[in-house]
Amino acid sequence: TNETLSTNGTGQSVYANVNKNLSLGTHNYTFWANDSLNNRAQAARRTITITEPPPMELVYASPTPNDGLNTTSQTHTFNVTINATKANVDAVLFEFNRVNETAPKNGTGRSPYSNVTKSSLADGTYVYKFWANDSLNNVNQSTLRNLTVDTTPPGISFVSPTPADGAETKETTHTIKVEVTDNLLPGDTCTLEWSGTNESMTKSGSNCEKTKSGLAVGTYTYKVYANDTNGNSNSSATRTLKIKAAEAPGAAPPSG
Repeated sequence: TNETLSTNGTGQSVYANVNKNLSLGTHNYTFWANDSLNNRAQAARRTITITEPPPMELVYASPTPNDGLNTTSQTHTFNVTINATKANVDAVLFEFNRVNETAPKNGTGRSPYSNVTKSSLADGTYVYKFWANDSLNNVNQSTLRNLTVDTTPPGISFVSPTPADGAETKETTHTIKVEVTDNLLPGDTCTLEWSGTNESMTKSGSNCEKTKSGLAVGTYTYKVYANDTNGNSNSSATRTLKIKAAEAPGAAPPSG
């Protein structure tokens, strides 16, 4: 159906707009224009589909954890508000790790809320969402979210070419290398404590390393600290490395 529109502006650059109250369904539209010389042009045809709104909307509210949260906290409260459009809300369910449980319905009518607290959560990744239905048996759900609880510090293992604990050598260059493992989250940073002084290490994948060169004669102690992205930290065992003096060229071997 064509409709005549009023133009805004004058000359060769004008615009037109129109407001429509659309019914449910699919609607096509385009614009036509002609100038004073009867030249005509048409805009690209477009389609808009109007759908019925859901019977109810479930929206997370504070203090619900953000989606994808990694945390050391083992207690969390999940809160949702419900806005029904057709009938009063009848019941609410909380689906936690694919298991449904009855959730409290706080309030009456079409806009109640619900909250559930989970405590003593073991390390792991959890998925959750809320379900609700109204007195006409319309059902809807909130978006699916996930939460990772990680309270375990990463493991640290010395790997080659790290010198063995208590090694004695005349070599003055050595690389300290560790493998960092975590049950849930990747390692974040590593620090080498070298004879009481902390030094940053280079991280590549699950490995961290630091090369020490030009070491003077003496005994050194070292260990490695590592933490994951949740801030859980750990330290390796302490090792020692002894650098011995090199023999002078042409020196006679010890007698005896």
